[in-house]
Amino acid sequence: MASWKRISRLLLSVALVVLPCSAWAEPVEAQAKRIALEGKKAFDTGDYATAIARYEAAYKLKAAPNLLFNLGQCHRKSGRLDEALSYFRRFLETNPPDAQAQATQKVIAEVEAQRAEQQRAEAARREEAEAKAKAEEQARLDEMRVAAARAEAEAAAKKLQLELTRRQETPVAPPPPITTRWWFWTGVAVVVAAGATTAAVVATSPRPVTTTFPDINAR
Repeated sequence: MASWKRISRLLLSVALVVLPCSAWAEPVEAQAKRIALEGKKAFDTGDYATAIARYEAAYKLKAAPNLLFNLGQCHRKSGRLDEALSYFRRFLETNPPDAQAQATQKVIAEVEAQRAEQQRAEAARREEAEAKAKAEEQARLDEMRVAAARAEAEAAAKKLQLELTRRQETPVAPPPPITTRWWFWTGVAVVVAAGATTAAVVATSPRPVTTTFPDINAR
């Protein structure tokens, strides 16, 4: 009997402990609402990363369709347009009231136009970057060609300077004496032959006879 009383008292004490806890436990829906409010506060202050995290946590607890729209707005403000469109379309799939559906379709059209403009801007940036890269590559090639031409010209000038220096340092041999030239002796022979011929002609010419006494009639 005593042991039964002890068991009864133990069960009563456990009930007293458990009942207050279950009574104060927050319902899931209320918890989801509280977390969603935290997400809205973060959204209003521009903290979109925190807002996304809180809205996702709330949606896991309570899959409320409005949370999908809120997540779309968060991603739109963050510049993640593809994610925003995904959430907006998921919200339309929940068959919201006509007014909300029309407003969401309008938002989707705005985001699609924004995304198209973003894609055009990205394409323009890519083209500009590619053009800049090509221009830099062409400039680099031009610099290489100029440097190669300069190096080639410097090498040619250095080679010419070395050749001129070598020629200046190499002693120039004096010209051979004139007596070693063939035409000198040929000329000498011609002169000698001419002189001999002249002497022979003079020797064989008749000489006039000079009288010993002057002509008597000359007095």
